[in-house]
Amino acid sequence: MLPSSIATPPSSPTLSGPPQAHLALLETAAIVPEPGSINAILREHNRSRLFVHPIAWTMEQPRLLSCRFGARKLHWHPPGLDDDESVAGKQNAKLRQERIELARQQQNFNSIATSAADLPRLSPVLAFSFGGRAVRLRTDGIFALGSTDCFLAYLYLDTVDSLRRLYVYGRPYERPNEPMMSLKEKKLGSLQPLNAVEDPYIMATLIALAQEQRRQIQETTVSESSDASSKVPDSFKVPQGPDTSLILKVALLVITVAPARVLYAYKAVIPTAFLDKFESLARCTSSGQIKVSYSKLRIGNPEGLIDRLPWALGLSHEQCQSVAKE
Repeated sequence: MLPSSIATPPSSPTLSGPPQAHLALLETAAIVPEPGSINAILREHNRSRLFVHPIAWTMEQPRLLSCRFGARKLHWHPPGLDDDESVAGKQNAKLRQERIELARQQQNFNSIATSAADLPRLSPVLAFSFGGRAVRLRTDGIFALGSTDCFLAYLYLDTVDSLRRLYVYGRPYERPNEPMMSLKEKKLGSLQPLNAVEDPYIMATLIALAQEQRRQIQETTVSESSDASSKVPDSFKVPQGPDTSLILKVALLVITVAPARVLYAYKAVIPTAFLDKFESLARCTSSGQIKVSYSKLRIGNPEGLIDRLPWALGLSHEQCQSVAKE
């Protein structure tokens, strides 16, 4: 059963759910799982707690699914802008200037968010499908970029932190006694990623975003006999080899702190063969490694941000203008 609201502590399965649901899922498998399938992975690592809500994922789940993050450096910088600039060690006068600049950056980000509000906006909750079941993943917004088949999501890391705390501690009125609190603090610490911008929840969100994009494509082509790939906008198509399976592009913007100073732009290409693994748990479909690349973007210069977003997100310049225009 799914949570009744996005504020409810997540507890449903997707490589997720209670151990009892995990065992029931394996027992109902009609065939022996193929090596490399999700059921085979769960059986092989039955002593590890893999069958949990994505908010409780560690880097183990992405690794076993052959998913990885890869940082990318933007080689072009607007004049006077340096992504590697650090505040540490600045003189007091420069620190004061930084505070003024920070206020201006926040105003610019608010302008970006306001312009994004004009785009067709979808529910901020994604359905992560797994073996015919679904669990809800919360984002801070999902926008349609020119077509219902194309989505851009954004997410605050503060939101991820709040969801993870809610998952571990429960609601305030459900807080346990001191000994239990100590255990829960230890559990929360074990779930914190070493690198916040490579949070496994980000990986799960991108997978769920690809699943949602695929559902939208299927819905728009349900009455047509043409191949679903012909319905994907040209800007979201990837040249394909002999394998004719559809390949989807997904994009995500992550805001690290509030007030926001830096955006992280994530992009990935996810073949439907990879998504099939979550529908047919006993089958191993060849999809190769899924790489999620991400880049750091400062938002102090909205004009420069517009020029850099297309490369960082893998979107068309027109789509990025609709999101990042001043």
